[in-house]
Amino acid sequence: MKTVLETITSGAEYLEKRGVEDARLNMEHLLAHSLGCRRIELYMQYDRPLEEHDLAPLRDLLRRRGSREPLQHLLGDVDFLGRTFRSDRRALIPRPETETLVEMVLDRIGHDFAGHIADIGCGTGVIGLSLIAALAEPPKQKPPREPVELEEEEVDDSETQEAGIPLDADLHYEPIVQKQIDPDELEENPEPEPEEPTEEPETLPYKTDATITLIDISPDALALAQENATALELPADRIQSHQGDLLTGFSTDAFQVIVANLPYIESGDMPGLQAEVLHDPALALDGGADGLDLVRRLIDQLPTCLSRGGLVAFELGVGQTETVSELLTAAGLGQIETAKDLAGIERFVLARK
Repeated sequence: MKTVLETITSGAEYLEKRGVEDARLNMEHLLAHSLGCRRIELYMQYDRPLEEHDLAPLRDLLRRRGSREPLQHLLGDVDFLGRTFRSDRRALIPRPETETLVEMVLDRIGHDFAGHIADIGCGTGVIGLSLIAALAEPPKQKPPREPVELEEEEVDDSETQEAGIPLDADLHYEPIVQKQIDPDELEENPEPEPEEPTEEPETLPYKTDATITLIDISPDALALAQENATALELPADRIQSHQGDLLTGFSTDAFQVIVANLPYIESGDMPGLQAEVLHDPALALDGGADGLDLVRRLIDQLPTCLSRGGLVAFELGVGQTETVSELLTAAGLGQIETAKDLAGIERFVLARK
């Protein structure tokens, strides 16, 4: 009978032989998922023997991960900006760098934003739903600090005077005063004063005047995004879904903010992608000959559908930010800025109409 530690070690070796990166971390996630516990809890039960009913579901997960099925698909969810989103083969697995895109948009529109946002190519919905969740949450405020009143103690200066030190001397220390306590003043086993009951902080519901439209050409992706909106208990009246081709069919000045993480991989690079990435829908990956087919088409629609002063934000592939900046300029947009992801790669372009 194997222990938790032995199972982790042997499983990690199995995954490593099959080319899985971070094999031990993957194995820990799979075992924790099988046992229904958090990964950190495994470290406190390394010597625990595992029964057959513990190992049976793990074997199937291990085999599938060894065949390079993404870990997120096996676990069924992914963490994004502190929220848990369902993730499966219906849509692109959310990447950590996309969190930066959401944070940049929030920083520029502010918490009081009350306009209409479009999440183009929404997939799982992590961008649009994270935006509406952040806007709908009450701003976090630190509780005010109560002022502390300090009592002054009288100091006996007789010893200082005897030592020949004038009272107005510029000393660089404060004299230490030791307060004598009369034991008779102390009560035996004094009863503690009852604490006043504290009111529980009010849990405020999600509330915002902003709205979001989740747009994707894939009905499966839209269904997944809606499942995530429901699971997160976001305000349904602030979220719309639209199956369609980019901004086709939307009216003039329909949106004040447009965010897009569209397919940007060059068609010629598709066969050489990491095995795990190939489990994502090709529709969510292939961006055409230079990776920018859909981006170009969306930029052509911006002068109509983005309101005056509105913000557009793109996540792009390596080496694409300069070309997209030029396309935005040609379309009449300004205040163009580029930004790097956490790996130092130029990844994002933002502009105003």
